[in-house]
Amino acid sequence: MSRRPAARGNRRGALGGGFFPPTAIAGCVAFWDASRGLVLAVPNVTTAADQAPGGVADTLTGQAGLEPQFIANDGGWPCFDFQNSRVFTCPDSTDLSATAGFTVAAWVQRNSTTTDDVIWSQYDATKQRIYWRIEATTNQLYVEINNIGTATAAYGAGLGWRHLACVFDGSLAAASRVQLYIDGVAVATTCGSVPAALADTTSVLFVGAESAAGSRAFDGKMDSVCAFSRALTLAEVNALKGYHPHA
Repeated sequence: MSRRPAARGNRRGALGGGFFPPTAIAGCVAFWDASRGLVLAVPNVTTAADQAPGGVADTLTGQAGLEPQFIANDGGWPCFDFQNSRVFTCPDSTDLSATAGFTVAAWVQRNSTTTDDVIWSQYDATKQRIYWRIEATTNQLYVEINNIGTATAAYGAGLGWRHLACVFDGSLAAASRVQLYIDGVAVATTCGSVPAALADTTSVLFVGAESAAGSRAFDGKMDSVCAFSRALTLAEVNALKGYHPHA
């Protein structure tokens, strides 16, 4: 993939050069940015190419009739529109199967507080690896690990753009194995029964819903969705936030 000139605004930010991911943040296994790596079909996105260096090209694919639309808003910044039960799917790969440490992050903007907005879901009949959503009834970030562990933190009722990160570190005590971040800040996170290792499931990953049918679909927009095969530090989470500031 050829490099293009750095975009306007703060894309250069803490990462430098306007090209993601930086070699300074190790372990990036997937990165989907709405401004690059797309294949379009009429007004809809059918695929979003993985922009992480090396490894498996974990391409996201929108299902026919449910594809997140590629739109330009937010003063011209492109993003993925997840309205109307749209969802991206991605086959599992070794890149997405790290068990001891894992990080998922994204810029998100909700349209309302009346729906359970799923950000990331990967599970099968017996093992739910990571299931991450914003709950409508409580306005909390909610994470479920392997069907047995949970982590929650206050999100609030705001509908503006926010940068979210979910960091899993199985080497820590059970009460600290999941840390949730909002806008680059480690927020108070309550963990219960979080296991020391993620399930090595072979199931499909869903971004923006909990199933291919679009159940509990994310009603809103996302951008810069990424995953790392290790637990990121606070400084690294802030570097991600600084890459593409929707504000």
